[in-house]
Amino acid sequence: MRSHRFTSRTSLVVIAAIVLIPAAAPAQVTTVDQGPAPAAARVPEFDVVSIKSDRSPTGQFHSGTTPDGISVVNTPLLMLIRQAYGLFNTNDDRIAGAPDWVKSSKFDIEAKVSGADVDDLHKLNREQRGLMLQTLLADRFKLKAHSETRELPIYWLTVSKSGSKLKGASNADITDGVTDSKDRAARGSTQLARGHLTAHAISISSLLSSLTQITSRTVLDKTGLTGEYDLTLEWTPDDASTSIRGPDGASINVVAESGPTIFTAVQEQLGLKLESGKGPVDCLVIDHVEPPTEN
Repeated sequence: MRSHRFTSRTSLVVIAAIVLIPAAAPAQVTTVDQGPAPAAARVPEFDVVSIKSDRSPTGQFHSGTTPDGISVVNTPLLMLIRQAYGLFNTNDDRIAGAPDWVKSSKFDIEAKVSGADVDDLHKLNREQRGLMLQTLLADRFKLKAHSETRELPIYWLTVSKSGSKLKGASNADITDGVTDSKDRAARGSTQLARGHLTAHAISISSLLSSLTQITSRTVLDKTGLTGEYDLTLEWTPDDASTSIRGPDGASINVVAESGPTIFTAVQEQLGLKLESGKGPVDCLVIDHVEPPTEN
């Protein structure tokens, strides 16, 4: 087992502008692979931070960027830890030692940098923004954690026997008939919705990230593919059913959609395979965390 301490310089991920909505409605997440920030970019710390418990009954939560910081609404601390450390498996097999309140208690957070740091904030990539969130969690939630490499159930992404069907990325941005540049799909962008994934000029590592979210299990690469690709992937989610009323008024669950599973779709549409196995996974072990003092 390999271990090392996570510090504020650990290279991780992302506070993207993401809105997640209840399971009853189709959620869509759009991300863009921003690439490395300039080496000279300075990582500021948040100057003003407000944290309050959220006890609203709604299941909606939001975590995203603002021009001078971040805004978080009705979000469990566990989700913020995922964002800070880039651990997006929805079954949280990569996070150990979290007390129950980390998963259930929800918070509203507004954090801003000073006016002098706004320009530096805009130069940061996703990893560096993640470092800022790590620092906030360490300061206000007294979060201390370390990483361990553990053997866990995973999926290996391999090339199928028939060969890869991935298409190399086009040189231009995707417009789909739209002339307004703000509506174009940027290079390295991914749009992930229920049963649907589209991407433009993404790497295999970005595809692994999306497949990890879809399958709720870490996906590691055995394809050997190194290019950038445009792709569309469509599948039927495992819980693709709906509820209707029977003749006696009772609720009946029926299949609302028909189509390939994610495993079949990956093989038929991308020429790749998801193979079950075990492999080394970097995990976050929480050593200490405590509820914040609200302000």
